[in-house]
This record gives sequence, structure tokens and C-alpha cells, in this order.
Amino acid sequence: MKLNLPQILLILSVLFSAKVFAENKQMDFYFSPNWSPLNWTDEQGKLQGINIDFANLISTKVGYKANISKVPYWPQVLENIESANGDLTLGGTAHDDWEKQFLLSKPYVSFPLAIASRNQSQFFADISFLAGKKVAVGATYTVRHILETDYQDVIIVPVATTYQGLDLLEQGQVDAVLDILPVLMQRLRDKSYKNIDIGGVFSEKLELLALINKDKPEVLQVVNQAIDNITVAEKKAILDIWLHNKLQVEHDDQIVHLIVLILLLLLIGLFVRQSKLKKKHRALSSAYIRDTLTNTYSRGYAQELLSRCFADAKRNNIIASVVMFDIDYFKNINDSYNHAIGDKILIEFSQLIEKNIETNDSFGRWGGEEFILICPNTSSHQAVVLSEKLRSLVENHTFSNDIRISFSAGVVQLDAGLTIKLALDMADNALYQSKRNGRNQVTLASEAVTGIS
Repeated sequence: MKLNLPQILLILSVLFSAKVFAENKQMDFYFSPNWSPLNWTDEQGKLQGINIDFANLISTKVGYKANISKVPYWPQVLENIESANGDLTLGGTAHDDWEKQFLLSKPYVSFPLAIASRNQSQFFADISFLAGKKVAVGATYTVRHILETDYQDVIIVPVATTYQGLDLLEQGQVDAVLDILPVLMQRLRDKSYKNIDIGGVFSEKLELLALINKDKPEVLQVVNQAIDNITVAEKKAILDIWLHNKLQVEHDDQIVHLIVLILLLLLIGLFVRQSKLKKKHRALSSAYIRDTLTNTYSRGYAQELLSRCFADAKRNNIIASVVMFDIDYFKNINDSYNHAIGDKILIEFSQLIEKNIETNDSFGRWGGEEFILICPNTSSHQAVVLSEKLRSLVENHTFSNDIRISFSAGVVQLDAGLTIKLALDMADNALYQSKRNGRNQVTLASEAVTGIS
């Protein structure tokens, strides 16, 4: 293959850059000072924090010197890396569109997402519990992208900074503030907010990585080599310094020990409170998760499962479907027999359905004699086939008191262009199309006539 002159010059430039980098044994880092405890400046104007310690550790691991420069704001950090004034910065994520601008290293550390809330008696065990809540999050933060992609039922309130979000929380204008745990803890320590505390720590984590100049693959290779050689003990040593209450000002040893002791006691108190809340949550969860009559999933928990299924389908670009059931003429059973017999029929109906669905499917009581079936990795055609199978089973089954019943159903596929509300409306509309067409049948939402009530 013949190379033209610009291609040859580019190759020579890259080779020369790699040679200079290898000979200088120096990594040029850029940071901004406004992301404590990851990077900030002390009273002498010196950069400190988790990312600074990792920058020094990464450089040391491969025998390089870390040359650390400071610029006022994050966009300026990115400009300096992109223009090759510097080699790299730390604190990037794979969630943003940075792979077009930079080379991305392997993750060097990760932090869980957490929320701050006013109601200290409320424990949010999962981000999905924030559905319908107003949650303040940095307008340009990666965590906003996570919410928009995976948790569309959360009402996002964009803010300039987490501080602004906490101010809105204190004023009662939002229900919670979302950020990574160390940043949220630091912001709560920086200001004395009334009745605001950590209200939940989630399994979702934000992995931090290095952003490296696009034309410096030799830097990427060295950085990844260093990250591979960082031990768990070395990571723990850095995080212990900054996440276990290292102070950002100088004090004499006795005061430091006293304050550290107080902060440790506060952390123990937080742990105890969280433990009590978790126990309370577990005690309540059984009643919340299961319908008290049929022992199927409750409507509230079915809504959460639907939100997760919807988010998974969008995130992984896979299909999923929902089926809404309604037992035909159920009121006649209550009127002809009694409500005790009606309840027994609901229980037997639920048991019959649950015995004949897939392990990954979720069946819940939506209300009265109406039920919902959530089917991950299932097309609308497959959901119709399954619903017809269930319809036939129910139609040919003899329930208590020799009662025979049937149901009508509506099926919708959770396509990318739908919201959960629209999907449920479409499934409900298809269900009532089945009823209008004579009951005891299954209708696909795409084939239903809209506006049927």
C-alpha cells in the first residue's frame, strides 16, 4: 500500500511523539480545582484529592513523573488535552460521548450513586423507587444521562451544581439530589443543610477513567499498564484518606483526632440508621411486593418491575412485551355467589397463570379482577401466543363451585418510541377491544382501534 506525503508525516509525528514521551518519562496531567474530594485546592493553592493521588500512583507504577497543571474549569481541562498541551486527565466516564474526542483508559476506580433527601425516615433501596419524584442532578453530569436512559419515570430537575440541587432540596422544591457518593458526602459536609441526609446508596456505579489525547496511543498503553498493576490495597489506601474524613484544612493533632472521632461516630450513627431503615424496609417489603389476596405481585411493585424491564429493553436494545388481563363478567360471580367465592376464584386464577408462564415473566394484580403480565425478551407475537395458551387453559379449567370463567387480554410490545404510560394505555385499549369484540379473546395493541372505552 502506497502512502501519500500527509500520511507519512502523520506517522512520523506519532513516532516522534512516542519517542519524546518515552525519553521524558513524564505524564502531563490537567485538572480543575472544583470537584472535591476528587480534585480541589488547599489554602496554598496546591491541587489535592482522590484523582491527584491516582495520577501520582499511575505515573509511579510505570516509572514516570506526574506533571500536574491546574486550570479553573473542566471545559478548559478538556481543551488542553484535546489540543495536546497536556497528555491526559482523570475523571472521565464511558457514558459520555468522549470516545470521539479522546482515547479512554480502563477504569481506575468506581463509586456508587447516592441520593440526598429531606425525609430522614424514608429509605430509597433502588433508583426505581424515585419514580415520579423530582430529582436534582447536574445538567452536564453523566448521572443525568443514566437517569434519562434507564429511569425515564424520574422527573429530572437540571441544576448547575450539586450545591444548587441541595439548596433546592432544602427549600422543598425537589425531592432528592443525585450524585456519586463521595461528592454528595463532601457537599453535605461543606454546608450545614437542615434535615438533609444520605437517603440511599445504590448498586449503580460510575466508573472513572482517564481521557487521553487522541494522537497519543503510547500514553494510553502506559496508563492501562499502570492501572492493571494497581492493587486493591493501594486503591483502599487512597480512598481511606479522602473518604474517611480527611480534613481539608490544617489543625493540630489533638483537634484532628477529636474531629475524626466525632465524624466516625456520625458515620456509625448513619450506618445504624440505615440498618434500621433497611430492616423496616424489609418488614414492609413483603406487604408492598405481594398482593395480600392472590400473592401475585402488587400493583406498586409491578410498576417498578415494568420500569426496570422497560429500561433494560432500551439500554440493551432488546424486545419486551406487556399483557393486560381482565376476567370476564367477574361481577356476576360476586353477585351470584359471594365475595368470599369471588376471592377464591381470583386466587385460583392467579395460581393457574403463574404455573404456566416463564421463570423470567412477572405476573401481578393490577386491581380488582385486572392483572398484568410483564414478559422480558418477548416479542408481541410471542406474547400473543402465550396469552392464547393461557386463555385456553383458563377457559377449560373448572374453578371452585364448578365455576367456569374466561378473560380478555391486550398485548403491547415495549418499543423504543413508547413511554410506559403510553404502552399501558395501548395495552388497556387492546384489552377493551377484546371485550367489545365479544370477550374471551386476545388483541394486539397494533391491531386495536384507538379510542375504545
